Amino acid sequence: MAQYHVLTDLSGNSIALENDIDNSCGHKRIGLCELTYITGWHNISAALDNNVFLVRPTPTGEPTNVTVPDGYYNVDTLEAVVAAAMPGFSARVNHATGRVLFDLMDPLYELNLASTATIWGFSTGGWIAAGTYTGDMSPAFLNKRNLYVHMDQINTSGSVLNGRNSTLLRIIPTMGESYGELRTVTFEKLQFHRLRGGSIHELTVRVLDGSGCDISESVQPISVTLKVKNQ
Repeated sequence: MAQYHVLTDLSGNSIALENDIDNSCGHKRIGLCELTYITGWHNISAALDNNVFLVRPTPTGEPTNVTVPDGYYNVDTLEAVVAAAMPGFSARVNHATGRVLFDLMDPLYELNLASTATIWGFSTGGWIAAGTYTGDMSPAFLNKRNLYVHMDQINTSGSVLNGRNSTLLRIIPTMGESYGELRTVTFEKLQFHRLRGGSIHELTVRVLDGSGCDISESVQPISVTLKVKNQ
């Protein structure tokens, strides 16, 4: 008979189970049924190296290096940051093409998108003068990333990731959330992994980002539903 466990408010620590898992036979497996998380990360930051643009008076003035505060931005909120430093700047999305349109109205200033270019959908930076410009591609504000759900009680014998034994339970791609949005992902086809042997009194589920940092504590709340079955 299958056994389900719901773990809420994950923080990277062990959570005691209401009902122990008896795996004395060593044949039980566990799979992730559902994950609930909140978008609590940045799509523009110093860590992502995409948070700097430059402005200067035309044509020979000294450029000002502007740093965008770390955060989760869309076209409107990033436009406000650029407009504060660049007189006459506005940006909007052409919904027919999905690309960003820039208007630079002040002939006395030039803009260099620098590391923010890809976010806006421009292939390169470089100085641009007054005028109207269309992005080369769709903007990259959609914060595509993977969440890596690990569980310490997985039997790592035969569970390998990138040539090493791994406690990985499932990789979950995310994209398009608004900052602070609560999202639940449900899986119709479960990926089962062998549990370690003996009696299991607690489970430790950790959610890592692509760099291997545990975000279980900083990105709250996170909860999971797990299914245990015999092999």
